[in-house]
Parts: sequence; C-alpha cells; structure tokens
Amino acid sequence: AAEVTEGAVVLVLTAENQRRTTGRVASIELTSGGTGYTREPTVEITVAGIQPRTPATATATAADQVASVTITNGGSGYDLSDVGVQDYDITFVSQPGDPGSGAAARTSARWSTVGSVNVPASGRGSGYTSVPAVSFTGGTGMGAAAVAVGPTGLRSIGFSSGGSGYTIAPTVSCPAPSGGRAATGIASLTNGVVTSVTVTDPGLGYTSAPSNCVFTAAVFNTQAISSSTGTVVEDRVLSVRVTNPGVGYGGLPTCAITGTATCTANYGVNADHAGMYQDDLIITDPGSGYAAAPDVEFPEPQYANGIRAQGTAALTDKVTSITLTDGGSGYRVAPTVTITDGGGNDDATAVAKLGVTGYTEFDNLYWARQTLYGKELVIEIAEEETGS
Repeated sequence: AAEVTEGAVVLVLTAENQRRTTGRVASIELTSGGTGYTREPTVEITVAGIQPRTPATATATAADQVASVTITNGGSGYDLSDVGVQDYDITFVSQPGDPGSGAAARTSARWSTVGSVNVPASGRGSGYTSVPAVSFTGGTGMGAAAVAVGPTGLRSIGFSSGGSGYTIAPTVSCPAPSGGRAATGIASLTNGVVTSVTVTDPGLGYTSAPSNCVFTAAVFNTQAISSSTGTVVEDRVLSVRVTNPGVGYGGLPTCAITGTATCTANYGVNADHAGMYQDDLIITDPGSGYAAAPDVEFPEPQYANGIRAQGTAALTDKVTSITLTDGGSGYRVAPTVTITDGGGNDDATAVAKLGVTGYTEFDNLYWARQTLYGKELVIEIAEEETGS
C-alpha cells in the first residue's frame, strides 16, 4: 500500500509459519494383521492426488509361517529323569517341493493320562432324572473327560407274559426315548418260557418305564409281552466311562459328579512315564516360506513300550509384518498404506510415518518464513515512471 516515489521503499515481509515436511517414509506400523490370508499380500503406498518424487515401497509377510501345533496324541513313555517335567524339541518337515524352513517348537512331558474312573457302590447317589456332568480338576494335566453311565437308563425290563415255545432265548429291545438311546436285553428261558431279562444296555434318556419293549426270536409259540410293571428307570450313577484320557497328569486329578454320586480317577497305561503336554507348547521360531503346513515330528519316547506323540501344524493366516524397502521421497503428508491381494479377507491395516532424515524438504512459505521473516527489504526506485 506504500506510495511509489523516487527514493527508498521499505517492505517488511511476513508469512504464516508453515509445517516442515520430511518427504520420506521412515517406517510403517502394522495396526491389524487381518485374517484369512493364504499368501503374501501386496502393499501399496499412496497419497490421493499427489505423485511423490520417488514412490515408497514395502513388502508384507503372511501365511508362510507356522502359527500353532495341536497335539492329537500325547503319547507315552517319555523319560522325565526324575525331575517331574522335561522339555522336548519339536521339528518340522516341509512337504515335498515346499521351500519353507526354519520353524521350531518346544513342548514338555509330564506324568500320564486318566485311564479309568471308579464309582463305589456307596457313592452311586440316587434321584437322578438326567445324566449328571463329570469333571476333572487339578492334577497338573489337561483334557480328561468322561460321562456318567446309568441315570435315565433301564435298571430292569419287566414282562406280563413269558410266552412259550422258545428254542433260543429272545433278545429284548425297548424304543429309544426322544434324543436318547434304546435299552436292550437278553431273556433267560425255562422250558421255552421267558423267566427273566438281563439288561445288556440300559439305554439313555428314559423319564418313565416303557411298556412296549419287544421280544425277538426266530421260533416261539406265543410271544412274551413286556410290561411297565417291573421295568425300572435307573436313578443312580452305575459307572463313569472315560471319553478322553487327557495328557500330562503329574498327579491324579480330582473327579466330581454333579449331585450326590462320587468318583475317583485312576492312571492310564504307562502311568510311570510321561506324555506330551499341550499347555507348555511354544513356537520358538515360526520359520518362513511355507506354502503348506509342514509335518510335525515329535521325539521318540525313551521306553520301548512308549507311544510316540503326534500333532498337526497350522500356518498363520494373518499379516505378521511389514518391511519398508524404500522410503521414497517428495512426500508432504503421510501416505495411505493399503494391503491387498492376499487370497483372504484383505482386512489387514497399517499406517506410514514420515521421518526426519533423508530427503528433507521445506515448502516455499516455510523457507520464506525461516529466511526473511522480520527482516527489512529495501528497494531503491531509480526513476519514477508515469502513466503505468
């Protein structure tokens, strides 16, 4: 706004303080690994509407590392050398033609399995109308499971007529209750007449005594007829059947049955030696480059009657790392990182961070601010022009 005349005009330069831009991607932080990746995805680094001087590049690692091992059989016969627990190395063998390598894991051996469960005659309880739960706690092991046998099955199968003319003892079958299991039995004969029935399978899920059990035999004169009278639904726990022996029990677990019945656990076979222990399994090196899950090799047990442990490996399906291969140059804002084409859900995310080293740049106003702010610029007007 100064009047231009001959002489000196003083201009004081001012500029808003501008942000200093770094121009180079210094690092990329993986914020979510996503799921479902079956191969290594592509990493794209972009800024909407801006072309940097040199684009930054990065690579992702996913789906080629061992993520976990599931022990399918804890085995037995591993020597603890009287120390109570012993670590063992697990090795991985790539599938033929697979370049993957380097994975390693470690697990432990502990005392053995739950082999059976006792239910004493005095501990069968009574009054059960449904099958109670059986549980195991303590004992330093894992995985043991069992089911109660007896409640809601048939204790006896009655009949109103023993029939006649049987030459072979008939079998007996009772219709299965809804969602349950059919009870069965075998009859005893005296002079061709059914005199008693021995229950061979009490069945499961009976809430009342059935009256329509069927006596089946090839030859008879008159067929025996069942009756609800004398057919008794069991309300006690007769026994407990182990469905999973578990592994690694250094001490016997405590067995419990809901309700009034009681039980005690017993060691399984080879109880004097160890089985592999799932909870202590650690992946010490995930390896890299696996196209398919490798085979898992557990060590051989030291005892001749031992059983070698078995297991399966699973590869990770997540993006595990982002490696910045070139920070590029010319970036004025942090670019967007996009992770795609991994054969999965493509939902992994990452953020780029600009650094303070490398191709450092200043935008023009920042340069003006830092160089000229507050200084006087003197312009000498040598000759006044008119008319313009």
